[in-house]
This record gives sequence, structure tokens and C-alpha cells, in this order.
Amino acid sequence: MKIAVVNKKSIADSPLKKWLVDGIKASSCFEITELSSAKELTEGFDKVLVFGGDGTMLDVVRHAAKFDLPVLGVNLGNLGFLTDFDKDVTAKELEDALNSNQIVEKSLIDIEFSGRTYVALNELVMKSASTRPQSYDLFVDGKFADTFKSDGLIISTPTGSTAYSLSAGGPLIAPDVKAMLVIPICPHSLHSRPLIVSDRAKIEVKVVGDEGEVSLIADGNLVGAAKKGESAIVTTSQKTAKFVRVNGKSFYDKLLEKMNGWSITLQKTE
Repeated sequence: MKIAVVNKKSIADSPLKKWLVDGIKASSCFEITELSSAKELTEGFDKVLVFGGDGTMLDVVRHAAKFDLPVLGVNLGNLGFLTDFDKDVTAKELEDALNSNQIVEKSLIDIEFSGRTYVALNELVMKSASTRPQSYDLFVDGKFADTFKSDGLIISTPTGSTAYSLSAGGPLIAPDVKAMLVIPICPHSLHSRPLIVSDRAKIEVKVVGDEGEVSLIADGNLVGAAKKGESAIVTTSQKTAKFVRVNGKSFYDKLLEKMNGWSITLQKTE
């Protein structure tokens, strides 16, 4: 089995990563290739082993989805909602997981803007580039839904509901729910609330205010800037993100573990 290894650049020389990779290399089951970035992924691999946090996972998943490659993550970053293992993992546990045929698929979204299509696992964020709130018209399947005056809007997948959407007051959505979320960021209206729509919906967000450009950010990456009258269209992608499934922890187990860990981390930094 051909395994691609991708890591966060800042941990390229991590002793823990080296120890784990060397342990896997000692097995006769795998042919290991360490890549300098996710852009080097090709069809020649069977699975991808990732060392880093959620940011690294988001980058790798976007490239791995092009070739339907399942991804397995080891959290050497902070929160690690998208990873299955933490720093206490052993090489044997990684070997067993990589040999597993159990795969979980998660929805991706396609973002159409200015003649190009971008892919995201968590969310699209449309955010005012100035210090003033901007106005947006929301259309769902071509029908006008609402106008939001806010610092921005988040269009999120269920996977992304534990990310920026959560910080902006959005609901937590189980990964098997077929939906997309629309969350206003600091809306300047008491009636503006998060909206859950079908994953089959076509969501269009049009900039209608006069407060300057709006930045478009897909999974933390700036992909464009929209002016008044321009729109971004979000739909569920035909491609999916594939993750190696590790037995033992449900979504709710991980939620409790990560949320409690996040609270402890915040308390320590205060």
C-alpha cells in the first residue's frame, strides 16, 4: 500500500513525527513517500497520513479529494477536530488504521465566483474588508430569503459547524445531517439568525451595500474580493472528502473531548 505523508511545515523536523513514520516504514505493508506539500499528491497513492492540526488537514483534504484519496490525521497542532489521533498515538495504532477499509465521506462545497470554482470542507466566509458592516442579499434556489447587514456571512457544511460557524453563534450539526448553514457574523439586526438549508440547495450571496469590497475566504484561504453587485454561489460538491475511520470514538465522544480540552486550553492562556 502506497502512503503519502504530509506534515505542517513547522513540524517537519518533529522527533515524534519522525519516530512514528520510521515505525510505519519498518512494516512490510507500506511504501512510504514523504511529500513537502499537499500539492504533490497524485493518483499513485492509496492513502494520505497527515501530521498537524485542522489547518493542515483542510489543506490536504482539498487536494486529496481530487484523487479520491482517504486521509488519516495525527494532531500535532491545537484543537484537532478533523484528526483521529493525538500525540499519544503509537506506530502500531497508525498501521492498524491505515490497513482499515472503513472510510467516512464528508461533504465538500463548491464556491463559484468570478468565473472560477473553489472547493472547501468547512466554509466560505464573506467578510467586509473595511471596519464597517456590509449588506448582503441571500437567495436560496433563486428565491430571495433575506438581507443581512453584518460584518459578514458564513456558509458552512456540517463539518464546518465546529469551526468559525461555532464561534459566530451557529449550531453544532452532526456530520451525517444533509444540510448547509448560513450564519451572519455580528448582524446589525435582532431578527437575523442562523439558517439551516438543504444540502441540495443553491445558495447565492450578493453584495448590495456601499461599504467597499468583501473578502471571500474558503477554509481560511483568501480566494477573491467581491464588489457591490457581485455574487458568490455555493452548492454541495460532487466530490467528497474521505477520511479513514478509526473505531472507538463517535462524533459526540470527540465533541465532548475537544470542547472540554478547548476550554482548558483557554483557561491556561488567560
